[in-house]
Amino acid sequence: MTLSYYSIEHAFFVTKGWLRFVKQHKLVAKDWVRVLRPEPRKHHAHFLIEFVKGGREQVPEFNEERYLFKVDLTETDVTYGRLIVPREEVRRHFPAINLPDGNHRVERMRWTDEMGRDWTVKILYADNMVGYMLLDGWEKFVKQHELKAMDVVRFYRPQTTRNPRHALVKCEKRARVSKTGNG
Repeated sequence: MTLSYYSIEHAFFVTKGWLRFVKQHKLVAKDWVRVLRPEPRKHHAHFLIEFVKGGREQVPEFNEERYLFKVDLTETDVTYGRLIVPREEVRRHFPAINLPDGNHRVERMRWTDEMGRDWTVKILYADNMVGYMLLDGWEKFVKQHELKAMDVVRFYRPQTTRNPRHALVKCEKRARVSKTGNG
């Protein structure tokens, strides 16, 4: 099977052999396929393909045993299209994100939310920041989940994954206070 990555879409497309793959694995509607980049890679074109039957109906497990850390959102986090994640948390829980001090490279991180939707965000570290900055993909995530300041994003370790840059994320809304003065 031939896969091509289109950076504009932040997605892989199967350009050859898809129908044979579908037949061979008896895939049907609602099954899903995930392309993973293993660490270490044998060569630049080495990827793993994972498929799950009835995938989108399965919700990832979010339990205390798999809890990693949380980020309390600020007005800046939800307004300016980026999230600052504490440096210690990223380095402790995602050692594959290897952005040394003084390096302004960008890497990617993948999330799966409570609805089973996958998200890709860019992650950047710069010396003048107190943490890692999550960029592209964050703004869309905020809009989709209708996040506001003081909401919380919790990070969890997936039960099974072949990608060390993958996390489960759960959003918790703060109690919305009525401004009408009633009650």
